[in-house]
Amino acid sequence: MLALSLVIWLPTSARGLTDHITAGASATSQPAATQPTTAPTAPPEIATLVRRLADRSFQAREEAQRMLATLGPDATKFLAPYITDPDPEVAARIAALVGTPDDPDVRIAVALRLIESTDPDWMERGVHMLFAEPGKVHDAFMRQTRETTGIRRIIFEPIREQMTSWKRQDDLFQRNYARAMEKDPARAEQLKKSHADTRLYCAEAAYWGAFEAMMEEKEHERDRAGAEPTPTTRPGP
Repeated sequence: MLALSLVIWLPTSARGLTDHITAGASATSQPAATQPTTAPTAPPEIATLVRRLADRSFQAREEAQRMLATLGPDATKFLAPYITDPDPEVAARIAALVGTPDDPDVRIAVALRLIESTDPDWMERGVHMLFAEPGKVHDAFMRQTRETTGIRRIIFEPIREQMTSWKRQDDLFQRNYARAMEKDPARAEQLKKSHADTRLYCAEAAYWGAFEAMMEEKEHERDRAGAEPTPTTRPGP
């Protein structure tokens, strides 16, 4: 009965929801410098559909995912917070829906969410999402992570270093590639392949650097907790 009611209710709601999301996206559009740092609150209808991704009925889960897919890219920013949901199936379905967003700001938001989870698999996916097209996200990513603190800063620093390294290599590549195309197209193709390899290397180095930094910080936290246990009673005079 649940699956049947879901099939009947969703199509009508989805049409209105699509209009609501599109209108909201236009109304909240603003320069990147003034974008809120917290994830936007999902409309109740989206939150309801996301909850149904964990429904006991397979048909209900499939239908909820199908309806979320019809909402288009404007819904991605609302789905991003659920990409690290503790329910593995919900997280997997949201990841399939989100993919690699075309919008650079949304892509960064999703990638940061994955990286901040400190789950190794999600961290790796987030880093590679950034390095899929680093030229599209470099400036905004560097700006958004410049003033992070605590463990977030520790995790992001290796990624920032590799993003900076890639940018230097990319600037050099652009100059050399343009000259090579004029004089030696075969050499230009070699440069292009080498540059692609550099991007993949930077992505892997960024991930492993972030992962190792995170593990070291967690080890330090355990050491500090062991050396300075939190008192459970009021100190004596």
